[in-house]
Order: sequence, then structure tokens, then C-alpha cells
Amino acid sequence: METAEPTPGTQAQTPTPELYVGVKRAAEILDYSTSTLRKKLDDDRKAKREGRSPTGPPWRVMPDGKSIRYSIRALLAWAASGEERGEVHYADKIRELAQKRHPKKKAK
Repeated sequence: METAEPTPGTQAQTPTPELYVGVKRAAEILDYSTSTLRKKLDDDRKAKREGRSPTGPPWRVMPDGKSIRYSIRALLAWAASGEERGEVHYADKIRELAQKRHPKKKAK
């Protein structure tokens, strides 16, 4: 069995190990609060139970069956997958709530 040798001037590439972080560090990487990231995790768990696609960053259950960890590589890829200068939907929601709380008075 032959193995491919690196061509002169190049080095054989060794795979980079996958690095995992907990919720707190993952939130720091994404510049989110930990509660926001936990909310996304809860939403994704619910979506999975209901047969919908998750929308938050990918996560993994560790072999102990108790710990959730995030791959740094996957976090960065998820963040990069967002629409650059896209619409921010929460602004519409805030505007809608404000209008419900303070309806405009009708002119006489």
C-alpha cells in the first residue's frame, strides 16, 4: 500500500483537533449573553422535538450525557452564515409591542 508523500516545499497537513467550549465561553465568542445563548439552545431543543430545523449555533452533547459544548469552528461558521447587513427582526417586534402599549390617539 502506497502512501502519498508531500511534494517538495510542502509539509504534510495534520488535522486540527476540534476544540469545544461551554456556554459561557461560546457566548463570549459570539458576543451574546449566556441567557441569549441558552434561550437559543432551548428553542433548538424544542424545534428538534417538533421536527423543525434548529436556528441557533450547533451544539453537541458530551459523552457524559449531561454537558453541552459548542465547537469553536462551528460557532464561527454559524456566525459567518448570517446575512451581512441583513434585516434585524427584533426591531419590528419592539415597534409592534410599543404600538400595542401606546396606541395612537385618533385625531378629532
